[in-house]
Amino acid sequence: MASEIVFAYFPILAIWEPVSVSRYSDTTVLDTFSFSNLIQMTDLLSSAISTNATARMEPLADPIDKAKAQLTNVQSDVGARMSRLEDQTSRLTLMTNTRKNVLSATEEADMNKTIMQLQKTDVTHLSLREASTRVISQ
Repeated sequence: MASEIVFAYFPILAIWEPVSVSRYSDTTVLDTFSFSNLIQMTDLLSSAISTNATARMEPLADPIDKAKAQLTNVQSDVGARMSRLEDQTSRLTLMTNTRKNVLSATEEADMNKTIMQLQKTDVTHLSLREASTRVISQ
């Protein structure tokens, strides 16, 4: 007769289902326990270690490994989000500095030069409009 232990672990939306411990060759349930969060699971493992209950230790190893994998996934997700936030912060800081430089250049503009430039642009615009009117009318 094999002395290996079978256990069932079913996570459903972070709610942990009861765990049944039985032998491969027998359907008789040797032990049952349940937990609803990681703290309860580690408490069960701690009590199993202190009482040397290997039948409880082995079934708790898989949920702990899965919780560790889930934690790693969450950490990588948080790291990726933090990286994106840092990139956006850098981009927004750069845009703010650019806007401040443009505003500073606008505020420090020589009014006479600016007026002359606007008048030249206006004259160019008017002459283009007149030329396009002549081309359309032909």
